[in-house]
Amino acid sequence: MIIEISSIFGISHSPFICALVNFRMNFNNDKIDNFMNTSNNFKGLFIGILLIAATTFSLMGSNTIATESFAQSTNNVVGCAHAVTVTISGLPKQTDDSNTQVALSNINPNEDKGEANINIPGIGSGHVFVVYNLNSNAYFAYVFNIPGQNGPSFSDGIPAANVCSSASPHSVNLVIPGNVGSGSLAISKVN
Repeated sequence: MIIEISSIFGISHSPFICALVNFRMNFNNDKIDNFMNTSNNFKGLFIGILLIAATTFSLMGSNTIATESFAQSTNNVVGCAHAVTVTISGLPKQTDDSNTQVALSNINPNEDKGEANINIPGIGSGHVFVVYNLNSNAYFAYVFNIPGQNGPSFSDGIPAANVCSSASPHSVNLVIPGNVGSGSLAISKVN
């Protein structure tokens, strides 16, 4: 007599699960039933293993994507902040301060990074890229794709001690080349 544990406990009726559960229970049958059930169990196990392998290999198609996926899911950062607020102010034509939160993820043993959209009132929208570097123990922010920008932005790094403290944010000069100009940039820890 074959007992299907999967139906008793309400487990899915996939061949893989049934084969795993019923594999050891089918050895008490007569020879024909034992051969047929064992064969079906091996088919179920083989199909299940193939599905797992195919899923794993399809998800690991790009080493970069796999590395970033693991970094983002665990979110073990090297620096003190899992998320920071970037504030840009004082640019010519800017009508109000611009604040955006950036989530950081570990990309290697010495660096965290994150990227977010940013809207600078009076100028337009673009992206901000934040990097924490363990060797310099500082946070750096780069602004790109701002309307009128024609080269990479430049700002000094902000020491991690200034970002990690809950006191008032420390500002540095920010230069966005092109028709955007100079202003200030601050980075503060959210969590």
